[in-house]
Amino acid sequence: MIVLNIGDGILLNLGIKLSSAVSMSLISNFEIVATAVICGEKITKKLWLGISVIVIASMVLSFNFSSLKISWGIILGLLATILWGFENNVTKNYQ
Repeated sequence: MIVLNIGDGILLNLGIKLSSAVSMSLISNFEIVATAVICGEKITKKLWLGISVIVIASMVLSFNFSSLKISWGIILGLLATILWGFENNVTKNYQ
């Protein structure tokens, strides 16, 4: 848990340094997707719809249309949210 907390904090701060805080706050919603997929939650039709919208929004945010490049800050933010998903899984299994 400590390693996951340190890792996601570092990745998030590096992501904010390379991108905007507004984009990071929006991309943090990907944590829902990571937790649902990693933890093996029962995914209903409504949750699939929400996951799909979040994944599409994350893909749009990660691409910089002005320079046609991938935003590495957003990619680091996505990695941070995946670590949060792992952390949620570990926390859920050891309560």
